[in-house]
Amino acid sequence: MSTLYYPKGYRKVITRQINLENLVRRYLESTHARKGGVQVQTGDDVPFGIMLSQRDLHVLKAVVPANSLLFIDEAQQILHIGQILKLLVDNIPGLEVIVTGSSSFE
Repeated sequence: MSTLYYPKGYRKVITRQINLENLVRRYLESTHARKGGVQVQTGDDVPFGIMLSQRDLHVLKAVVPANSLLFIDEAQQILHIGQILKLLVDNIPGLEVIVTGSSSFE
């Protein structure tokens, strides 16, 4: 059983027999458009992972706008993803993040 976090609390979602990425995409499609937009990325995208791994706040702010929702699938592929997520959430106002992966994050 996995937990899918929503802006107001959480719900437990059984993910057997369904791809978690598809489940999150359906959730994103059902939510209202965010002022800053919705970005769907994957940790398998090497240039995206390298860009995040540099932990350059000026670059991150240019790529991930305020008041947006960022979804990263396969996040375990990105070096230092735990620190990067903290940097993003602490420094970009109104940012919401949904992260999935098959391994734990440091």
